[in-house]
Amino acid sequence: MKQILVLSFTALVSLNFCGCGEEPAKTAEYYEQNIELAKKRFDECKNMQTRTDEQEKDCANVKKALFRNSLNSPDTSYSFGKK
Repeated sequence: MKQILVLSFTALVSLNFCGCGEEPAKTAEYYEQNIELAKKRFDECKNMQTRTDEQEKDCANVKKALFRNSLNSPDTSYSFGKK
């Protein structure tokens, strides 16, 4: 009985940590309103070795926002590839 209780607790704790701490992706519009944050996040995205689905969406929205912003100042270029 004690083993079942310990295993149940361990499983519950493990499930609790899955996906914890991951923020939902922000929209491109949010990043357009917060362009300095978008630039910072862009650098983070560029340096990521791997990305979760949510991070992939967030990085795509960052890139959209920076692209739209660059239409107003065409001398800037933002691109990142997967490593």
